[in-house]
Amino acid sequence: MEPQDNRTIPSFHAFGDIQQHVIFGQDDVASQAALQELAMLQPRLVDLQNFSDFFADKLGQRLDPGLFWGLLGVILTVRR
Repeated sequence: MEPQDNRTIPSFHAFGDIQQHVIFGQDDVASQAALQELAMLQPRLVDLQNFSDFFADKLGQRLDPGLFWGLLGVILTVRR
């Protein structure tokens, strides 16, 4: 991981953070190809949200899905 990744991970706590910052937060600087790829990825992110919600419900406080979403946020961050 890069040093800035350690600062980025805590900024993503849930699926909504991924949507807001990575998918919907793109501006005109992002390429059309990047926007199309993010749009294609969104249904799989919903699947991951359902998966995360299921395990969070079953495991209760023993599971913090924030780290999962934080790492996924770092992976999906589009670098300009």
